[in-house]
Amino acid sequence: LSEKSYRSYSNSPVHSFSLFAAPVLLHHNITFIANESFSGPSHFKLLNSQAYALSLWYQQQKNKFSWQLGAMFQSNKQFFEYNQAHFYTDTIVTYSINDQSYYQYSYVQVLNLDTLLLTGDTVWITHVADSTLIMVIDTIATTEYKQRIEKRLEQSYFSYKTAEIPLLVSFHENFGKLDFSFKTGISLSYTLLTMGVIPSTEADYGNVPFTRKHFNLFNLSALAAIEARYFLNEQWAISVMPLYKQNLFNLFSSETPIRLRSNYWLIQFGLTYRFL
Repeated sequence: LSEKSYRSYSNSPVHSFSLFAAPVLLHHNITFIANESFSGPSHFKLLNSQAYALSLWYQQQKNKFSWQLGAMFQSNKQFFEYNQAHFYTDTIVTYSINDQSYYQYSYVQVLNLDTLLLTGDTVWITHVADSTLIMVIDTIATTEYKQRIEKRLEQSYFSYKTAEIPLLVSFHENFGKLDFSFKTGISLSYTLLTMGVIPSTEADYGNVPFTRKHFNLFNLSALAAIEARYFLNEQWAISVMPLYKQNLFNLFSSETPIRLRSNYWLIQFGLTYRFL
């Protein structure tokens, strides 16, 4: 086949379909909105992330320009570290001792004979014969409970899956079997599923289940990409398309005091079929 046979420049539209699979480099930026009772988790830290995407594209090209409409599924999983505080209850018992003990005595009276013989007076002398300690102790116990919080760092994750409809416009340059295109566009995403937990939005410790009510169901992203196609024959080509995607609005709902923005690098590898 001649080099010219691989060229896609034509006054008539050229149609093609492409199928891509892509690992995704994901970067989240999370901020917490402080209020009177909550200033954000004090030990929150983003860790590694895992993401991938699958997409199917339809392209119509005329001369050096084309547009592409796609259907994309993307799965995103973000790990994080947070304070999952553990609570302990200390029991303090205080004893108050009131000692009212006393001695009980027994007495013996002895006649003083000296005084009796000399003066005739009767004088008795009292002696303590015995003493007994009577124990009277009153004990009062007071119990006090104090709750103690211990910081404990743990790891968890939140994940979300989206279905998207991206639209790209492209400018092409052709070099024989190689076709390069520069693309820009926009993508509308719909949240299919959320899983995992997010940090508590009421305290600086703990978590709450991550549900769809925390997430905006619809979102818009800006796209930019470069695609390189190598044509194996007039109809089939292998493609590499690095694509950068940045969401334009907060991914979390306005009712949640968390702001989440994301950047994605999709390294797409795929196969293209061109209709002649």
